[in-house]
Amino acid sequence: MKQHYIPKCYLNEFIGSDGKLATVDYDLIKKGRNPCILLKTPTQIGYEIDFYTLDVELPGPYQQLRTLKPYPIEQDIFWRYEKDYPAILEQIRNRRPLIRKQAELFIYALISMKLRNKFILNLATQKGLLKRVIEQDKEDIIDKSMALFPDLTREEKLNTIKSVEDKIIKNDDFVKGANLVALIQRETKRDGVIFDIASKLFNCEWKIVETNFKSMFITSDNPGFCLDSHSLPFNTKFADCTFIFPLTPAFCLMISDKKRDFDIKGDSLFKSIK
Repeated sequence: MKQHYIPKCYLNEFIGSDGKLATVDYDLIKKGRNPCILLKTPTQIGYEIDFYTLDVELPGPYQQLRTLKPYPIEQDIFWRYEKDYPAILEQIRNRRPLIRKQAELFIYALISMKLRNKFILNLATQKGLLKRVIEQDKEDIIDKSMALFPDLTREEKLNTIKSVEDKIIKNDDFVKGANLVALIQRETKRDGVIFDIASKLFNCEWKIVETNFKSMFITSDNPGFCLDSHSLPFNTKFADCTFIFPLTPAFCLMISDKKRDFDIKGDSLFKSIK
């Protein structure tokens, strides 16, 4: 099943009157080649087959997820904001303030779009991360094993760690399952990372930069980025940053974590956008 790592509700904002987007393969540009501009519908781009499908072994507490729906991540998690995203964007387009709940959902959606992206969930990246974690914890594991396995030599313990490491890192199903469990935890825990970042950015000043159709904003298959105070770009550095997210060819959202929105208070019903 096609599963979009860039929501179609987002891509739909960049289509022309023919219902298609103009796309360019940037990898070809990086290789010094001159790519063709191809017109495609949102259904044709920004997806992987069964990218979020729970078709691998999951840890015990998460096994029941399979019995809820065939595709619980898309149907129970992403759909919570995808169904409301177009209406919220329409209010922004018409320069109307957002109801507090709309604004909270909107900023949550943008952060979720970043963290659900295939560049974040890339198997090779995650394997590298797992390898670094194991490497960093190796000495601690050996120290703690001294009391449990006093008869084993250091070399034997290292070989055991290496064997476990190889089984984990070479197992794509294990890495995918770990990825999806982490995604579910991020998306559902009220004290999780998405809610934490979204709450922080909600309380900052929101600005919309507007252009005309002679010089339009473009987007990518990994939309949105952060610029730190030294103007260095990062994928997901949500501290000391300006978060920049193109919303449509005419509108781009900018949020600096150094500019507080002084109109927002605990009982505020609306979120204004400059």
